[in-house]
Amino acid sequence: MSEESERDEHADETWFDAASDTAERCWNGFLAVLDDLSDDDLNRRLSAPGSNAPYALVHHCIEMTRWWLGTFGCGLDIPRDRAGEFEATGTRADLVERLAQVRRDADVWAPRMLRDGIAGRAARGTNADVDLDTVTPQWVVLHVVHELAQHLGQLQVTRDLLNSPVSKG
Repeated sequence: MSEESERDEHADETWFDAASDTAERCWNGFLAVLDDLSDDDLNRRLSAPGSNAPYALVHHCIEMTRWWLGTFGCGLDIPRDRAGEFEATGTRADLVERLAQVRRDADVWAPRMLRDGIAGRAARGTNADVDLDTVTPQWVVLHVVHELAQHLGQLQVTRDLLNSPVSKG
């Protein structure tokens, strides 16, 4: 292997390690927010139009990751009801279990997709404004990390507002 090839391979590994670390920080952030919410608040929306309950936000992130990495990336047949994701309700225990599973799955799916290429390019199940015929595996990984970070911020603000005295009063 040439020195340039070794450098390129190391850059690919370093890039993926950074993306994986950022995703892990987001998943850990979701768990921390869940710890800060009562069971009642887990499924409660803010009064603002278009707000989502914390459960629905985390559920959406799980399903988004399953679709982009599992269905689109690896060609797996994983059903998705994107519109219904924001109406989902459930328990903290359910989310914690599902978060653990999607993290394990992502640890398998992302490297497979990066190694083998996108296997489910014909899949549809997203409203992302992107040409699914031309995105790269690297773009998919970054998109998932972007969505996780975005929704973690949304979840943190939602938690803060749900836990505020005004919301409780």
